[in-house]
This record gives sequence, structure tokens and C-alpha cells, in this order.
Amino acid sequence: MRTLSFDELAAADDRTRRFTSLGLSMSGLLTPAACAEFQQRVVAGADLVAEVPEGTRRAFDRLREFHAYGVVCYDLFTLADELTWIVLEQALRERFFEFYGGAMPIVDGHGRHEEFEAPDFGAISDAFGPGGSHWHRGWRLGTDRTNSIPVPLTLAPLLRWARRVGLLDGQRNRRLQLRLYPARRNHFVHGSSYRLGTPVQSARSICDLAEVVNRLWRHSTPGGRLYPAPLDRAMVVLGWSSGWEALQVGSTWAEMTPDQLHDQEDDDWTYVMVLAVPTDQGLASFDSRFELTAYGVDLLWGPGSRREALTWLGSHTGSAPSAAVYLDRLFAIRRGGGEVARPRRPEVLLALPDEERGGEWDVVRADFPMDAFGHVQHSEAGEGCPDARYGGCAVEEIAHGPWEEAVAAITRLQPAVVPARYSTAAVSPRWSFLGAADIAGPGNAVGPPAADAGRDEASG
Repeated sequence: MRTLSFDELAAADDRTRRFTSLGLSMSGLLTPAACAEFQQRVVAGADLVAEVPEGTRRAFDRLREFHAYGVVCYDLFTLADELTWIVLEQALRERFFEFYGGAMPIVDGHGRHEEFEAPDFGAISDAFGPGGSHWHRGWRLGTDRTNSIPVPLTLAPLLRWARRVGLLDGQRNRRLQLRLYPARRNHFVHGSSYRLGTPVQSARSICDLAEVVNRLWRHSTPGGRLYPAPLDRAMVVLGWSSGWEALQVGSTWAEMTPDQLHDQEDDDWTYVMVLAVPTDQGLASFDSRFELTAYGVDLLWGPGSRREALTWLGSHTGSAPSAAVYLDRLFAIRRGGGEVARPRRPEVLLALPDEERGGEWDVVRADFPMDAFGHVQHSEAGEGCPDARYGGCAVEEIAHGPWEEAVAAITRLQPAVVPARYSTAAVSPRWSFLGAADIAGPGNAVGPPAADAGRDEASG
């Protein structure tokens, strides 16, 4: 080993200096001071909530410190990235112990129930690990043998436990947490091969870790990647000119606020009012019967002319505050004869007229409607889920059967669900915007709805 001087040890690594806020720079380097400021700033916002215990908090802060010192020791980025798995396991252990308040319910092979009291998770690990006092006696976590599980002591079982008790959610997160996380952790712990990471990987792992740990203590992250806080919804006006659906030259579509609608001149456009996340990229495909946008959209009024829209706005002061929570949503999808309909939300399923209830229905839990649609589509084609070794599709199958079984499954999971006011209101689709065709049937034909078919009854 070559002995380095203090100045050499404290010198900024040129590899780190190439990582900038605009991406990887091949033509210049950040100054050492700017590099240090930037690398600290990218992880500064990844804070843990106050409920997280001190042990996990200090271990997490150490990761951020390692990331900051990666400016002078590039290998620390890799170390910070890989140590996130150890800190996550520590957080899970502390949350597990706190969840049961030091008195964990256990049951043996004969159905005898007890409470195991322990001062910390270490005592639980000693008792239920190999050779421990409860190891050979078949004790499991739970109040009865049917619903019991082995006492979770390491990362993978603890992650499964956290999802089982509702501390972690999200179908895309499920694939990450139950397949990728344990594999990455084992790759690090068992030293399969040498790896050199980057500041980008380190920063992302630290930020993701903060989101997962905060979620364990029932907090979401505003703007988060894994556990985002609910997105605010607002009244949005969707409008399109005549000839839009026929691809007529010069026809166009627009999204605007109610105030902007007041500034428009009378025109031959058609409008609908919806409650939506303004940044939703799929609003041009809005159809009140189907889920074609990334986040939930509610029809408020329409379709109609600008003058009719302004009349309706004049009698409505605004919609109540609303937020889109989009992890683990339920979708109902009809299929049969090789055709798969577009996803519907539960409220619309319950409101379907009799003539649209036929066929077989799948109830699927997913974060996004197209995740659910893709899964049912390849199931109808007799194909297995892609990437099965990584958990397959990011969905959970709930029920399959006729409309009545789909409704029963949904009302069991969401007892408070009420039917929506059924409407066929939609942005007149251009063919390039259409998803899969619905199964043929009255009211389900793909194409522009009748002029007054989708008018919300409340609008008069």
C-alpha cells in the first residue's frame, strides 16, 4: 500500500468532479468546493421522520456522510450504496420490535398461544434463531397456527412481514422489495464479485432508503419515487376542436384552467370539466367509462360548448379539495374471445347497465391501469407473466368470474364503495390515442360518443 500525504488524501477525485447537476461532464470538471456542495445537496433532502428510532437515524446519517466523503474517496459511493441494505434491515428490525411493543404473539405446533416478551430485537433473534430457546419447539409469529408465519429475522422475511401487516404497499414496490432487495443484499454480504458504483447510484439508493424507512413509520414522501405523497387534484377543462377525431388538418386539443376558458372566444370546440392531477400526461385520452390516465380522473360536467361550460361554472364555486392516491388501486377488466376491455375503476363497474355486465371479469390490484391491462391481456392470450424470476407483472390477482363475482370481491375489499353516475363522456379520440378496443356491446363501441350521451345529469 502506498502511503499518501494528507493533501493527497484530501484532494477531490476527478471522477467525482465530472458528475454535475446537468449530468456527466466529459469536457470539464467542477471545482472541489462546488463538487462537495453538489454531492451533499443531492442527499440533503432525504430526511427521516421524527418517529424513526435513534439507532436507524444515526446509521442512515452515516450513509449520507459516506456519500459526502465520496468527493475525496470515490469508492465510498459504492460503500454507501451497498450499506443501504444493512441499514434497511436495521430499520425493519426496530420497526418489528416497536410494532409489537415488546410482547410478540407466538403460537406453537399444537396451537398453544403465548406472548414472547423481549427487551429488544436482539433477544428475539437469539430465541428464534438457530439453536435458540424457541428454535426446536416450532414457535411461529401469530395468534393461531393457520395465520402464523415463521418469526422474521433477516431482510427478506422482514420485508414480507412489513407488507403482510400493511406497513409497505405498492405493486411495483412489491417486485423490488421481495425479489430485487434480498438479491442485492446477498450479493453485497456474500461478496460475489467486485463492483464500482457511481455517485448517482449512491444518491438514489440513499433517497430510496429514506422513502422506505419513512413508509415503515406510515409517512409518504412529497415528490417521492417509491412512496409519493398523494397528488393534489384540481378542476381542469379539456377541449377539442371539430374534426379532432377525424384527424382533420388544423384540428387541435387543449387542456386549460377554468380561468383560461373565460378568456377564450366563442368557438366550435367541445369541452368537458374534470377533476384531475394537472400534470397527468394521459388527459387527452380521458374517457369516463375507462381508466386511461395515470391517475384517477372524475368527470364534473360535459361534454358541451364553451357557453354551456361557462354557464355551469357560474353555478359551481369549485370542487372540494381532492388528492390522487394511486398505489394499490383496484381495477375491473372484462375479457373473452381473445379480446380484452380497457380497465374500469370499481365505482364504474358497479354502475354498469345490465347490457354491459356480460362476459368474464378480472379484478386486479395494481398501481397503474396499464399494468393491470397488460397482465389480463397476456393472461387471455394464454401467456405467462414476463420476467417471472423478478416477480412477474406488478399486479395482484383478486378475482375472476362473472360480473357478480367481481362486484362481490370489490365490495368485500372496499365496503364503502358507491356506484358512480354512469356516463360515456370522453375526449373524442384520435385513432392514435386509442387503447385496446372494448368487447363489442351496446355503449362499448370504440369511437366518439353521441352528442348528448355523456352529459352529466347534474349539469342539466
